[in-house]
Amino acid sequence: MGKKAGFWYNFRLLGNLGILLLVSLLHSFGRSARKLLLYFTGRFRPASQETGLLVNTYELMKERLRDSIREMEEKTRQLEETGEQLRHSRDFLQSIIDSLDEELIVLDSDLLITDVNRNFRVKYRDRDTIGRHCYEVMYGLKQPCRPPL
Repeated sequence: MGKKAGFWYNFRLLGNLGILLLVSLLHSFGRSARKLLLYFTGRFRPASQETGLLVNTYELMKERLRDSIREMEEKTRQLEETGEQLRHSRDFLQSIIDSLDEELIVLDSDLLITDVNRNFRVKYRDRDTIGRHCYEVMYGLKQPCRPPL
């Protein structure tokens, strides 16, 4: 197919997509829109070649949409499985941390508390600890502790 023929083919495809969009919009507006659609389609019938192209375009779009839906369903299923595995791993890790007899805190690089075990929560029960600096919660300080000399 030459460049000129390819251009007209793409042009007609876009026109047919526009027709499909119009039909879809008119269909969603109900009975009065259907009457209007019947009126226009009765007056402006496309040539049989264009009708075939429209049908082929519609079938191609329908097939691609089905493929996309199947792909999205598969990815959704995979994400749900991965999320379930992550929840299981998190719960398992939390049960290990909570089973320790000593108080345990997990800090990030800015000394913010990201997680604590059950014994730490029991000892500091009056304070909201997650997201706060360890030196605030444990020692009531406004800045980090001095390193040992």
